[in-house]
Amino acid sequence: SSKVNDFSVSPGASASETSGANRLVLIFDEGSWVDVRDSAGQRLLSQTVSVGNTIELNGMPPFTVFLGNAGGVRVQYLGQIDSYSQSKKGLFARFIVGDQP
Repeated sequence: SSKVNDFSVSPGASASETSGANRLVLIFDEGSWVDVRDSAGQRLLSQTVSVGNTIELNGMPPFTVFLGNAGGVRVQYLGQIDSYSQSKKGLFARFIVGDQP
């Protein structure tokens, strides 16, 4: 796995703003289209990602995640694979990860 990009909500984010509950990790076991937005609706990622990549996103939770080829993507939050993304085996999935701060 390789880190493709490190997206941040604000360019001057401090370490506390970009760690722990503010980090979402997407692990691509298959190629997939992905769109992720933070609590303010700001788009953190919207693109097709190839198999074998891992992307770390930083923003304010909760995150709205929309996946194409949902069964091929694992979503990690707070160090654990999100249960919704694990159970979703359809082509598309839209779900929310993380609680309001």
